[in-house]
Amino acid sequence: MVDSELLCQNLSSPLQRLNVYDGLGINARRWAIDHTYHRRRQNLHFQALFESGIVYGLGVQLISPPELAQAEYRQSRCWIEIQPGIAIDQQGNPIILHPGADRTFPIEINPPDLGLTTIYIVLSFVEPVREQEFTGDILEEQFRIDQITTPPCANQIELCRIKIKKTNIELTEYGSIETNRAGNYLPKNAFLPQFNELDLTHRKPVKVAPSQMIRIGVLIDQNYVEDYSNLPLYQNLEDLSSCISSLYPDMRTQVELVPEDDIHDSMASTYDLLCLDFVYFLRSSQIKNLPALPSSEKDQAEKIRLRLRETGQRLQSYIKAGGRILLDTATEIVTDSVKNAIEAELFCQPSLANWQTLKAQKHPILREPFVFGAPPMNHGQVLQVSIGEQFIWISGALSALWSGEGDLKRDDIRAAQELGINLLHLMGRKRQLTSLSADFTGS
Repeated sequence: MVDSELLCQNLSSPLQRLNVYDGLGINARRWAIDHTYHRRRQNLHFQALFESGIVYGLGVQLISPPELAQAEYRQSRCWIEIQPGIAIDQQGNPIILHPGADRTFPIEINPPDLGLTTIYIVLSFVEPVREQEFTGDILEEQFRIDQITTPPCANQIELCRIKIKKTNIELTEYGSIETNRAGNYLPKNAFLPQFNELDLTHRKPVKVAPSQMIRIGVLIDQNYVEDYSNLPLYQNLEDLSSCISSLYPDMRTQVELVPEDDIHDSMASTYDLLCLDFVYFLRSSQIKNLPALPSSEKDQAEKIRLRLRETGQRLQSYIKAGGRILLDTATEIVTDSVKNAIEAELFCQPSLANWQTLKAQKHPILREPFVFGAPPMNHGQVLQVSIGEQFIWISGALSALWSGEGDLKRDDIRAAQELGINLLHLMGRKRQLTSLSADFTGS
């Protein structure tokens, strides 16, 4: 995704180039002006169109300690060698690791006594600095290779990672050796590296930047104690996100958990969409605290109505500020009374267009970027899609299809994923068009 903050830094001043005319004298200052202009222009071009990453090479392999290595490193460390190659960082600076550079390093981070830690081998660009006594004509651009235990920052390019823990296997290029030291070895399965194995699966190549970054919030109840990362809707959105880069490379998504108590109007400009897991909300602690009622369908609908009213009140400021809501429900739990409660308490009875109306209108959700004639199906049942200006309600558990689990047909899975992408594309375009006409006097 194009880094808007990085691009905004270029708005501080216009590009300035040297005014060339006959008789112009060239000195260091004027030469620097011209050089800076071309470099800034090149960097701006890269930042606008591409994502940082590896261009060529920069593989990582295990080696025996070099003959010239100090004795303490030869005895207590395992070593890696990085293949010559090229990368480009977020700023657009090329990083060239040439064959003559020092490319061998010991793994210097020891595993913890308990648990595990992740080592990231990262590459970054280093701006050459002219030393005071340096009098030559050439400054060589430098690089830096670091071993860190936190995820790489924006200007660092990951070459490899290793999850390390105490073990009796040493890192070696030939296999495992019984030893009392901690160690790592080449993965038996390159796609699923285990502890103490080189993991090359997270390396990112340079590629065209997507034009859309869709931020999605999943509402949670902080009073309902559970592992939120296992929330079905959250997991399903993550599954959809993982396939978007292949199905629609022009989009990226970021899925976050949003506590109900933290909802406020500014989220309308932060998130493209807030999603509600209907079943989760009916299980949460707040509905358990409602007055005990008989288990008849009528009284169960009243419980749902009260819960939806509470949620609707929390969402009021977000909705008034232009926020967008997605509700995904299973067909079997949406009785007529539940449907009425959803429309009255959560959506405040807006006008929702069904599939046929959307088709007649040639609505973007059925045409961009994928074209739909009929709605997807979930185990033989047709999904019901209803859309308003700020609300999307899908009855039939669309999100459950995104993971591809169970005995689902491939065509049904792909249709559900494509409709999900259309939905996110629509929300992203709405937010983009809204922001373009918003008050920007403070920009």
